Parts: sequence; structure tokens; C-alpha cells
Amino acid sequence: MPEKYDGTGDLRLWFRRYENCGQAVGWSEGAMAAHLGGYLAGQFFECWEKNAKCGPYRQGKALLLDLFDRRVADQSLERFYATKWDRKSKIGLFVTKLFTAIDEYNATLPETEQLSDKTRGRMVLDRLVANVSGGAKTAVRNKKPSTVADMCRIVEDHTHSEDTQEKPKQPPQAAVAAEMILPDTMRAFTETMQAVIQEIKGLKTTFLGDAQGKGKGVKRPPVKKCPICQGGHYVFHCPEKKYEKGCFLCGQNEHRVRSCPQLKNKVSSGNEEGGR
Repeated sequence: MPEKYDGTGDLRLWFRRYENCGQAVGWSEGAMAAHLGGYLAGQFFECWEKNAKCGPYRQGKALLLDLFDRRVADQSLERFYATKWDRKSKIGLFVTKLFTAIDEYNATLPETEQLSDKTRGRMVLDRLVANVSGGAKTAVRNKKPSTVADMCRIVEDHTHSEDTQEKPKQPPQAAVAAEMILPDTMRAFTETMQAVIQEIKGLKTTFLGDAQGKGKGVKRPPVKKCPICQGGHYVFHCPEKKYEKGCFLCGQNEHRVRSCPQLKNKVSSGNEEGGR
């Protein structure tokens, strides 16, 4: 395994050596994450322990590279001014990124031109003020904190207070969706129920009419004789029919059973509605 990383050399190259050695001994990413802290020294270990100790290996690696990956002077200064706070991560981590970027830039300068601690702190403070808003920005400007702890405390207190007071109460998405869908759904449901009710009323009227008709002696029309066997049933119920389609006697489609030549010797009678 490689020596503990203490800032000497390229961090990306060190991670490549660490991963190659880990794979050689059969470590999974989980094992690499568990052993990573043992191969970091100084501020690298402290940063990993505070922010990525319990996370996956790739997350810890990305965090360390984001904070400590060495770059040339102009890139380091560009990264310092490009760093922004997303209001989701901890403010302390954001301030650490700022100090890391400015320290990296400072290390690339000649010793006689390096920034003083006061100047570095002022630059970090300016970036912090540019990334916060509302009461937090006013408080940082007025109090002018000189330490990371003071900066974090002021911003966190005001940010938490503003989020609690100003965060609008959003209606649940389900309720919004219900309000949008409810009118059309209720309209369709109402129309369907009205149609069902009308159908039920019609069936009830028909049923009562039939019952009253039976009570008054009203009779239904009698079923005429079957033209095939002269029985008292419809022709399509006749047990003597030979075909299910076309003419029930000969199967042809050109005529119905009542017009079939095979019935010429039979008496043609019955209900036309029952024939085919």
C-alpha cells in the first residue's frame, strides 16, 4: 500500500496507487472506504473523518479531490472565485473549500508575494458574503468574523431562521392533482350515475307493467309452430335442425328455412321472427 498522503505529490496519482494496491489484495469499494482514513495524514484525515467517514468510497475520494487536488496558480484562483454555496451542504464545508482554494493559490506564489493570513481571511469573507443573502449577509458584513467557526455560526443561525419563516407552505402534490382532476372526474361520474338511474327506472317500469298486465289477464302473443317439426317453439330451438348457419335444413345462405324446398311437403306455419 502507498504511504500516508500528507500533501506531498499529486493526490490523483496517490489515489490511483491506493486503488491498484487495494484491488491487488482483493478489497471491494466498501473495504477501500473503511481503510482510507488509515492512509491519510493531517488535514486530509481530519477532512475525511468529518465529512466522508461513513459514506461510500467514491464520495470520500471526490470530496478530497475537490478540496486538495493541486492545480496551477491561475486555475486555483479561478476555482476560488467559481466556488459557490448551494445552501444544501454545510456552510463549514463551503468555507473549507474556499480556504483550500486560496491556500492552494497562495502556495504557487513566490514566498515574497504570498498573501498574509489577514488578506486570505478577507478574500474568503468576501466570497462568503457574495454567496449568502438576507439577514446572514448583513450580519457577516457588520460583525466581520475572522474565524471559520464565527462565519459558520452566523450564517447557519440566520439561514435556519430565514428558511423557517419564509419557506412557503406548498400544498401536497396529491391535493393539487386532485383539485385539477376532480371537476372532470365528478362530471363523468355524475353523468354515468344518471344514465344508470334512468336505466334502472326503465327496467322497474317495464317490470311493473308486466306484473300489472298479468294481473289484468293481458296475454303475450303465442309462439307459432316450428316450420320444421310443427312443434310449439322457435325454429332455432328445433331439435331437428341440421345446420347452425344459413338455412337450418339445407345450410344454404340464399333462403331461410321457411322458404326451403325441403319443406314443400310440410305445412308452412309459424312466427316469421323465429325463422331464418
